[in-house]
Amino acid sequence: MTDTTCTIEGCVRPVRAKKQGWCGAHHQRFLRHGDPLGGGESRAAPGEPWRYYLATVYRPSDGCKVWPYAVANGYGVLAIGRTQYSVHHLACQAWNGPRPFGYVACHGVCHNKLCYTGPYLRWAPPSENSADMWRDGTVMIGDRNHATKLTPEAVREIRRRYAAGGVKQWDLAREYGVRQAALSAIVRRVTWKHVD
Repeated sequence: MTDTTCTIEGCVRPVRAKKQGWCGAHHQRFLRHGDPLGGGESRAAPGEPWRYYLATVYRPSDGCKVWPYAVANGYGVLAIGRTQYSVHHLACQAWNGPRPFGYVACHGVCHNKLCYTGPYLRWAPPSENSADMWRDGTVMIGDRNHATKLTPEAVREIRRRYAAGGVKQWDLAREYGVRQAALSAIVRRVTWKHVD
């Protein structure tokens, strides 16, 4: 196995998600199921997730009720007909009434994207949701973002080398596998602001 081969045992496909060292297929499984080996034969029987949701959404709980079925972007999802809904969104609506225009479902005390415990959810404006994410340290910036191609160390090295002169942004961008516009934003501190 080389640096360019997927790090999942038995997989010989080329790496697409460099930070994790996974091929495109394993990265997509991670995005959909929260696990690079997820999906496949663990698929639920038709109607099972919906029956589970109806049986548990109002059930009292001492902690998080974690969605055990399909996941998209880290959130539990439930298909109703041909439409996919976020489970925490459905639970928030069940406990707090219809969503006010322009509001989003926010997790309160638990900060767990898979949680659909009604009392932990509330409708709030997106700005309040963003403030909660910053407060809780769950903002997907920099190397916390699963799709990033860089590390904080690489960002520091890029800024140091560019400030020293003698290297073009295009050359650095090609070397680090990013676009020149992204590299320009890094050296101007438009992005990766949290890195010194």
